[in-house]
Amino acid sequence: MRYPFAASFLAPALAAALVSPLTAHAAPTVTAPIDVATPEARLPSVRATSRAVLDAAVKRLMNSAAWRDVDAAFVGVSDVVVVGHKVGARYVVRATPMVDGTAVVGADRVVVVSDDDSGAGQITQIKGRERALTPLAPFSVSEQTAMLSAFAGVRGGLVADVSVENVSGVAHKVWLATDGGIRPAWLVRVPTWRLEDLKDVVVDGATGVVLQRLPVAHFGENPTPSAADVFTFAPNPDGLDVADLERVALEGLRGVEGDFLRGDHFVTSNCCKFVVCNDAGSTCLQDLGPGETAVDVATCASQQDIDDGIAVESVIQPENGLPRDSLPIPPQLINFVPDPVYVKIAFCAELPRARSVPAAGDDPPGWFFTPVDGDRANAIKCGEPNADPIGCAAEEDAFAEVQVYHATQQFFEHVRTVLDDGAFCLGGQSQQCEADGTPVLGDDDEPALPFHVATNVLFPAFDFNALGAQLLAGQGANPGNPIVIDDFQRLPNAAFVPALEGGPIQIPPELQALASLFSRPFDSNVYFQGSRDFAYDGDVVFHEFTHALVHSFVPGLQSFGKDAFGTHTEGGALNEGWADYFSSSFTNNPTVGDYAGDGLPGAETGLRNNENDLACPGNTIGQVHNDSEAWAGALWAIREQHLADGGDVIALDQALLLALSLADNDEDMGKAAAGAVDAIRSDISEALADFAAAEFAGRGVGDCFKVWPLAVVNDAGDGITVTRKDVLFQAGLTDVGLANFAPSPLQFRVDVPAGSGGFTLRWQQAAGGGALGGGGGEAPMAIALTEVAVDNATASIEWRYEGASANLAVPYVDGEALDFNENEGAVTLGAADGNGVQAASFTHTLESDPCNARSFVFSIISLSGGAQLANIDVDHNATDTECDPGGEGEGEGEGEGEGVEGCPCSGGTAPPSSLALFAAALLVLRRRRR
Repeated sequence: MRYPFAASFLAPALAAALVSPLTAHAAPTVTAPIDVATPEARLPSVRATSRAVLDAAVKRLMNSAAWRDVDAAFVGVSDVVVVGHKVGARYVVRATPMVDGTAVVGADRVVVVSDDDSGAGQITQIKGRERALTPLAPFSVSEQTAMLSAFAGVRGGLVADVSVENVSGVAHKVWLATDGGIRPAWLVRVPTWRLEDLKDVVVDGATGVVLQRLPVAHFGENPTPSAADVFTFAPNPDGLDVADLERVALEGLRGVEGDFLRGDHFVTSNCCKFVVCNDAGSTCLQDLGPGETAVDVATCASQQDIDDGIAVESVIQPENGLPRDSLPIPPQLINFVPDPVYVKIAFCAELPRARSVPAAGDDPPGWFFTPVDGDRANAIKCGEPNADPIGCAAEEDAFAEVQVYHATQQFFEHVRTVLDDGAFCLGGQSQQCEADGTPVLGDDDEPALPFHVATNVLFPAFDFNALGAQLLAGQGANPGNPIVIDDFQRLPNAAFVPALEGGPIQIPPELQALASLFSRPFDSNVYFQGSRDFAYDGDVVFHEFTHALVHSFVPGLQSFGKDAFGTHTEGGALNEGWADYFSSSFTNNPTVGDYAGDGLPGAETGLRNNENDLACPGNTIGQVHNDSEAWAGALWAIREQHLADGGDVIALDQALLLALSLADNDEDMGKAAAGAVDAIRSDISEALADFAAAEFAGRGVGDCFKVWPLAVVNDAGDGITVTRKDVLFQAGLTDVGLANFAPSPLQFRVDVPAGSGGFTLRWQQAAGGGALGGGGGEAPMAIALTEVAVDNATASIEWRYEGASANLAVPYVDGEALDFNENEGAVTLGAADGNGVQAASFTHTLESDPCNARSFVFSIISLSGGAQLANIDVDHNATDTECDPGGEGEGEGEGEGEGVEGCPCSGGTAPPSSLALFAAALLVLRRRRR
């Protein structure tokens, strides 16, 4: 059954603020009885039965009275949607309950079916039972009101006025699970010019308040020619050499000689800057209807088509202009832009380009294209005189499709091997497969839903210097003299983009050509280009396909979360860490992205190395890729130990995929580590499980003391030694679904010596928060600070999340609410420089105590949008440390040793004894180095 809000559309971070963790990390063995005498409870054999039959049997059981005996909270459920996957000898079913015909997000029941001694299926685990499903409020906010709220907060949207434009299809009802019941909500996908700006916005269905903005992007008789020249995994990191190509047979292909590259399970597309309209006209891209994309009306133009003058440039030029607010224009330029503004914008039409070629010489018919990869050596637009030929050719090369198809198909078959399921296919809107793993065919006898892979994707180049020059020249004010954006921007990245279910989106007709950037009716992997082509690198392809696998297994996995220390990115970091690990495990190489990431550390794959000693909190900065490395490093170390023990990697990876398939929507590293240890203990050995538990613990994975020692008292006892935090990504309110403020992913500790007059915190701040979104403009911050005992090495602020929707962050210390005022704790922000960077500072003044050292713990607080913080530092504001010979004042008689002559206290001339305790505590929490 296809339900209104399909599981494939569940955004990774949906309902982060409203879904609380389950009380146990591991899935419990079923103890409540299910009356197996009832017909509904009789489950077929896992090994002898198809997925469709097993899914139907579990669904029938969950809709029966017998299930209510096990899961009393299921009363009121109108239906259930089940998606199952075979993992070895077990069948894991994720069931999404429906209440009044609407899906409940965050209340999935996960059921594990195993064969008993007689060969019949029996339920051996259930996760998520007793999750409340009682509606807490009705849907009282209309779809139109929800869309108005959602569209208002997303800059750069394609639709300027939702009250005028027909935007049906972008909003969907959902229920959001909380500990006390389910709340109504609207999920609205707001179309944007740039894929990286695309947001799914969660609007409270009872109040109309925006709860969260979630990034979408964490992409016959004549047999088909199959011979192809490709690189093994990737070109050499030192550079592309065609001598490294090897001849392979592409698997799973369809069609005949001369067809585009397409298979049973995968189809590719390319960047086409010029097209040939199927109707031989010149306006096919301008005249697209709702739901139509370029592939419906055009083919990718060849150079001959361009030379012959029959090619049409891929551009949009809205006849009536565009509201200026609909373009991603910086605030400093917005007032200089006419409204409406007339534009002519080039874009990349996504169409297949690679066709098989006939036999030639010693080459059989197949897929033989010369790889060409390189950045543009100059800024001249392709097609103009003196444009860089290699860089321009690289942006549309057909080889990228062949290489990425081969790598994706390879890894797909590998996943089937690991799962011990030759019929496995991705779920949701990724693939549609029959019970035997073959594709479901449509009326045209072609696969109804192959997994889509887009290569060489480029974006219109919004060069704001050039834009400013055109504005000064008077362009943009009328249709005859539009602003021209006729070149392309590269993006060193790759992405898995989940489908938009329920479309097509109705957007202004003149913008319909851009719909494929955000309104994809299918899950897809999208490969961009930096100085190198990310589609060429198999590590990147395996990484991105693992994202599709995670989405298939746990479609509601959140990217961001919150705990007692503050906000965190552990859900998204787990997703990235799994993707890195399974990619590296397949290649048997711990480094990820050697080719594509060369010279680009910090890109989507960058140059990460799973063979690392990284740990929390030292490597934690609140960014998913960075924070994933300790998790991936632990998995790799477990793999290495398993190999040293003579173990089978396939068996280990199957156990880890089982743990992944059992993950909760709000999975964090603690639950993930516990699940991995349990799976290893069950499927591999006690010894490896113990090693895994120690490895996770040693890295602080799942049990991290997230307080960074920013300053400690120096050896002389008269100043501080600072350990600066170089980078920290600060979440905005809607990034994590909070309504008052969002605490930083790390807390900080500052120790000051006796006689201190206080300290000043300093950092540089860029609004937007990088991977955490948060929008543009100034991002005000505050400091929540408390004094703690100098001898308490594990002191911290405890964050609790209160209110009906658990979206009010409240700081506690020792069980008492902290007296925190965001105005008194406000951070001073300086003027932004040309790059939008502001200097931030906060001073905490102390009345000098000449006798006692003091300690403080603080959280940085976002009051609205997120920001990226750099060089978090502290200055000590010293005062006279001499004691009052009269013996008066704080600290008298504290027993800290002999005092300065004439003084009844220690004089503060030596570091406090608590420093050794704090250092010892940190050593325990740091990972041992191998």
